[in-house]
Amino acid sequence: MASPKNAVLAAGTTRLHGRDRALTQISAALAPSTPPTVIAVTGAPGVGRTPVLDAATAAVTVTGDRRVVVVRGRAELAAVPLGALAPAIAEFTSAPTDAMVSIDETDAVSGSSAALLVALHREAAAHGLIVVADDAHLLDPSSLCVLEQLADSAATLLLSCVSVPGMPAAASRLAARARHLVELAPLSVPEAHSVVNDILGPSAGPTAAEEMHRLAAGSTRTLVALAEAAIGADDLRDPGAPWRTSWPHLSAEVVASLPADPLAADDLVGDLLTLLAVAGELPVEQAGTSGASERATALAEQQGFVTTRSADGRIWVSLAHPLFAPVVLTRVSELSRVNFCAAGADMLDGYPDHRVRRTLLQLSARQPVDARRLLDLAHGELAAQRYTTAITLGEHAVSGAGDHPLLRASGEYVQAQAHSLIGQLESAGERFAAA
Repeated sequence: MASPKNAVLAAGTTRLHGRDRALTQISAALAPSTPPTVIAVTGAPGVGRTPVLDAATAAVTVTGDRRVVVVRGRAELAAVPLGALAPAIAEFTSAPTDAMVSIDETDAVSGSSAALLVALHREAAAHGLIVVADDAHLLDPSSLCVLEQLADSAATLLLSCVSVPGMPAAASRLAARARHLVELAPLSVPEAHSVVNDILGPSAGPTAAEEMHRLAAGSTRTLVALAEAAIGADDLRDPGAPWRTSWPHLSAEVVASLPADPLAADDLVGDLLTLLAVAGELPVEQAGTSGASERATALAEQQGFVTTRSADGRIWVSLAHPLFAPVVLTRVSELSRVNFCAAGADMLDGYPDHRVRRTLLQLSARQPVDARRLLDLAHGELAAQRYTTAITLGEHAVSGAGDHPLLRASGEYVQAQAHSLIGQLESAGERFAAA
C-alpha cells in the first residue's frame, strides 16, 4: 500500500528542531541513485524518531517515483504473525474470492498470504520499493522475517528502533545491517526552548522553558506534551509561580509519555512513590533504622520507578524520573502530604547534608523549628547563591509558623534578604515591612 501523502514536514517545525542534519542524512541515503540499502534511525525512547521518519517519508513520497510501504510496530501485535505488516501489503493483490474460501478456507487464506508476499517481492524487484518500518523493535517475528528478506532483495529499508538492549534478535540483525546509522540525540536546551516557543509563544519565560526541558528528561514527546498541557497558563513568565517547586500543568498525554505510569502502581509501591514525591531522596530502612521500605524499594526499582545509590553507609532511594513527583502529587491530599512530610523529616534525622530539606519538611509538617536555626540555614543558602532555596525556606517558615511570631518574622526577613540580593527591591521592601 502506498504511503498516504501527508504534508511535508520541513525541518524547524515543532517536533523537528535540531533534526536538520538527520533529515539530510536520510534524504541522501534515500536518493534514487543510491543502491538498495538499510537505514536505521535510533535513539532513546521518546526522542522523536517517528516525526523524523514521517518527515523523510513525506518528502520521498511527494518527490520520488518509487512506491513506499509504511509499517508501524505495535506492542499489542507483536505476537500476531504478520500482524503489523499485513495492513501495509493488503492491496498488493486482491482478496480471496468467496468460492476459494468455500472450498477450503485455510488453504485459501494461506495461499492469499503467500500471494501477498510474492507480490511484495515482485514490486521490490521491479520498482525499487522503499519500506519504512517505524518502531521495528515492536514488530512481530514474521514481519521482521519478511523485512530481512526484502533487505536481501532490491528494497530499501528505512527503520527506526530504540537504542536499548533487549531487542528481538531479528530487529537487532536488521539494525546491524544498516549502511547508514542516524542516531538522534536528545534536544539541547536552545532546541527545547524553540519547541516550547513554537507551542506557547511569548507566554512562557526562559526559566519555565528550561524547567520543561529538565522535566522532559531528553524525551521530545514529553517536552511537546508538557508544552501543550500548559497552553493557556498565565504564570509561565513568573519565576515565583507554583511551577517553581512542583510542575502543575499536566495531562494524560504527559503521563502516557513517561517510561512507566506511577498512578498505576500497586499500593505498596504507590506509598513509596508518594513518600519520595513529597520528601525527596530518602535512606532505605536498615537494621531497625527509620527509612523507606526495603521491599517496596526493591519492587519499585524492578518496575523502573526508582533508582538507588550508596552513601553514608546506607542505601538511598529516589524517583527515577523528574516528572514522577508532580504526577504523583496530583493524587495526594493536603493531610496526607503533612503526614508524609513528617515521616520524611524523621528519616533524614542525623544527616547534615540534608539539614535544609529536613527543615523544609518539618515546616511543611507544621513542626516547630527554632528561628535561629532557620536563619543560619538560610544565610548558608544565600552565601552559596542558592536564592530560590532561601526564598522557599522563608515561605515555608511563614506558612508553617503557627503560633510562633518570631519564626514567621524570621521567614519574612529571609525572603526579604533573598529578594534584595536578586534585585527585586519592591518585593524585598514588602518583606522587610512584614518582618
